Amino acid sequence: MNNKFIPTITFLLFFLFSFNSFADHEPLVWGEIDEAHLQMTEYEADPDASVLYLGDYAEIFGEDVDYNSYTAYKYVMRIKILTEEGREKYASQKIGYFHGSDEEIKYVEAIYY
Repeated sequence: MNNKFIPTITFLLFFLFSFNSFADHEPLVWGEIDEAHLQMTEYEADPDASVLYLGDYAEIFGEDVDYNSYTAYKYVMRIKILTEEGREKYASQKIGYFHGSDEEIKYVEAIYY
């Protein structure tokens, strides 16, 4: 192999393997809430905001149970509700699925403070 191609190949390998590191990030930790978020009663950048979106995290993975394969979804969403209007509009979330299929909702967990 010609020595002039080694830097190019090295760069391409680092470039390709860097995509995997960008995809990994820390999910929201269930149950851990910043004290500042709990104390917040108004969002300084938008005092009229009724809800502050703090983040979300989704994960899709396969499971094998009793020789059957299932696709499982994990979704964590965190919002800070600042007003009564925000509570009425955002405190109730709907989980949709295709009725009449093999889809089913087995486990839902929610916390509010």
